[in-house]
Amino acid sequence: MLPYHFAPRPVAPNGEKFGNVSAVAMTPQGNLLVFNRNPAIMMVEYNGAGTRALRTFNPNLAQMAHGMKVDRHGNIWATDSFLNLVWKLNPRGAVLMMLAKRGENGSWDNAKWNGMFNQPLDVTFDKQDNFYVIQSHGGTSYPADCSFCANYASGINANSHSVAAKPTVPPGSDPRVMKFDKDGHLLASAS
Repeated sequence: MLPYHFAPRPVAPNGEKFGNVSAVAMTPQGNLLVFNRNPAIMMVEYNGAGTRALRTFNPNLAQMAHGMKVDRHGNIWATDSFLNLVWKLNPRGAVLMMLAKRGENGSWDNAKWNGMFNQPLDVTFDKQDNFYVIQSHGGTSYPADCSFCANYASGINANSHSVAAKPTVPPGSDPRVMKFDKDGHLLASAS
């Protein structure tokens, strides 16, 4: 086990400030990836020490950046808990796969996946390159003063841009883990 140590906080590039940092991951080359909620610098890659920004990519990929992992092939997987999407990106950041229906969710059907997530939060993998998506905050209700909730219901984001959010069931009301094959076909689900 490596000893813990503290290092200087990475500085956001291009004169920007980080939005809420939702995930960090290491690339197979040992570089640090930061997934955050500033649309201008949504993904930033740093050297392994986090002291030098190497590139900024995928501006405005997600509405609500949530989870990010890097698989053993260097592909970057990212989730958006607002638009209910999961992306698979190649190591350069180009989209290889997008799963679900942008901004929609639906009631679960055990007979057939409806093609939708309900707040996908994170992704992980197994040795056969199957991937697992965990979704939902467990049916938690939003607080009364939640500005995000009003924006979600109205389909308007904080920058007054229209988004295609059309939840048909309460957001986060269906906690479950779903197993997919490497091509994005649902293999199993458990709630």
